[in-house]
This record gives sequence, structure tokens and C-alpha cells, in this order.
Amino acid sequence: MNRVKHPGLVARMGAIAALFMAAALQAATVTVSNVTQLVNAVNNGAANDVINLAAGTYVLGASLTPKPGMTIKGTGKVTTILKPSASWNPGPAGLPEDPVGPGSADPATYMFSLGGNDGIKISDMTLDCLSQLHGAILITYDGKNHEFYNLNIKGGLSAGIRAFYIQSSSIHDNTIDTVATGDEWRACIFLAWPYDIQIYNNRLTGPSMKIKLRQDIRSHIHHNTILTDNFAIEAPFDNNADAEYDHNFFKSPVSIPKMGGGDPPASGVQNHIHHNYFMPAYAIEFARDGVEIDHNLFDLLAAGWEDGRLISAWCAGDGPARFHNNLIKDPGYGLFFNTDAYNNFQFYNNHVIANPTPNMYTDGLFIFGEGASNTDVIKDNIFDCTTRAR
Repeated sequence: MNRVKHPGLVARMGAIAALFMAAALQAATVTVSNVTQLVNAVNNGAANDVINLAAGTYVLGASLTPKPGMTIKGTGKVTTILKPSASWNPGPAGLPEDPVGPGSADPATYMFSLGGNDGIKISDMTLDCLSQLHGAILITYDGKNHEFYNLNIKGGLSAGIRAFYIQSSSIHDNTIDTVATGDEWRACIFLAWPYDIQIYNNRLTGPSMKIKLRQDIRSHIHHNTILTDNFAIEAPFDNNADAEYDHNFFKSPVSIPKMGGGDPPASGVQNHIHHNYFMPAYAIEFARDGVEIDHNLFDLLAAGWEDGRLISAWCAGDGPARFHNNLIKDPGYGLFFNTDAYNNFQFYNNHVIANPTPNMYTDGLFIFGEGASNTDVIKDNIFDCTTRAR
């Protein structure tokens, strides 16, 4: 029996095979050992190339611009080091004044400028900005499927990693320490309009805030150690949806006030904060609708931010906010302080241990602003005030 092949199908199969062969021929794996080879491999290489950096120090004179799908991999944080030359020193000039606009960051001031390319992996090296560059990695618009891991990023004047509209990407197992100070738009990781981002297993230090988000859609921030006297996470103002922060160590507050942040999404939750260890006496900055805060340990310093208000709210809200099954030790000024009305605040199944504090507060544990709604619920908690009446 003879088989007749359809000529059109054969032609299409041949074209597909040719495309696969062309892609295989274009992508290469190269090892570089000096800065000239590195610049040539990154800037002039092909999409999907794998560039391995040998151990050593690479002194750059300008930004690197990876192609889509490139993998740029060193031998480790200690052994492969990238830093700017003395002549590449933009310094604080041009630090962003419009922090959420994609044009606010200058690609020429970052070590890696990815543009809107997709699928880039950068790992296993130190990116030392030497307090000269604004940051290490910049995505200017709409990049997706990136992975940045096992990096030691330090010395950035604005952000270690900064991105606009980044999607479906991960930032993990890094140490990031910026030198940025004195401006609310500086952070170790600054993402404007992120979607489906994983940030985990990082150690974030330095004087600036650590993770800055503008509109937080389905991010998952977990298993990080965040050490700063600024905000650990700040995701204010904009619509958030299904953002999850869990299993982190926080030495400073998480800020999620909504202001114009809109109504909760279909799931009902803008932010879910659970199974974290909080140390700051001022732990959560509010108000935000559609929030669930549960199974956290608040082992609070007795004084500090706002004299120890566990939740400090400075705008009105319609709820719901579900605060339950938490262990709270040594609250200072109070558990919930709000200057405006907040409706549908639910505080239940928590255990509060009110030990003496240096300031010896004897006020009530809840301080609501004018107009508090009768939809607020406080029930089924344990308040242990045996050593200090509240």
C-alpha cells in the first residue's frame, strides 16, 4: 500500500525543522575570562546564548545589554565580581524623580539593562555598584520569565533590582545591600506594576526600604530575611490583588495603606500576611481592604516606631480585615490605632501577652478613631495582662 504525503504538510514540517535547526545553530555556550570577552559575548551574542564567566574581577565601562533568553552565570558570589570602572561614575545625578514611570530610570546607570527582553537569567556573581551606579539590574518595560539568583548585589544608589511591568519572574537566594538613603523611592528591590513575581530566600539589608512595590498583583514574597530600620515591604496606594507574604523575618514594618487602592479582587484578598516573624513594635501600616493577617509571631520591641502600635492606620477603610490566630508579645502603645473610621475589622483567636514595657503603657489595647463601625468584631482572644493592667 502506497502512502501519499501531502506536499503542503511536508513543506510546513520542513520549515519548522529549519527553524529549530537555525535556533540551535544561533544559541551558543561560551566561557569568558576577561571584560572584553564578556562585553562582546553579552552585547553581540545571540538570543539564548549561555555565557559562563570564569572566576575573576570584571571592570565595566558601560551597561551590558543581554539578548532575550540569555543565561549569564559566574562561578559564585565570592569568585566572580563585576564592578564599574572609575570613569563610569554617574553618581546621584539623574536619580528618578518620577519613580513609577518607565522612563524614570536611566539604563546607562545600571550594570545590566535588559530593556523589555524576556527570559534572561543572571546568577552566581557579585554585582558591586561601588556607590557609583544607580543599581545592578534594570528592566525598563514589560520583561517576563526572568530569573536572578545567587547574586551579591551591593552599593546601588537607587535599587539593586528595578523593574517596570515585570511578569512571571523570580528573584531568589540573593544578598542585596543598597547604600540608598533619604528618599522613599530607593529600595533593594523596586518593582512598579509587577505580576506573578516570586521573591524568596533573599537576605536584604541596608538603610533604604527593602522591597518597594507599586500595585502588587499575585506576588509571593516568602522565606526572606529583611533587616532594616526602614520599611521591610511597602506596597501602598494602588490596587493589590492576591499578594502573599509569608515565612519572612521582619525587623521593620510592612506598609500596605490603600488610600485610592480600590476594592478587593474576586478572591476577596488584596494582601495575605501569614506565618511571619515580626520584631518591630510598629508592625503593620494600614488601612487596606480585603486583608488577612494570620499565624504570625509578633515578638515586639517595647518601643520604637510609633511607640509600639502593632497596627497603625492613617486612612479610612471599608474592610474586611481579618486578624486571627496570631501570637502577640509585648505590645507597646496598643494593638490597633486608627485616626479614621475602619469598618469590618475582625480580631479573633489571637493570644496577646501584655508584659511591662519601658514606657509602661496602661491605655487600652485598641484605639479607634471617630466613626468606628459596629461591624468591627473582637472575640475569642486571650489577653494576658497579669503583670501590667491595660
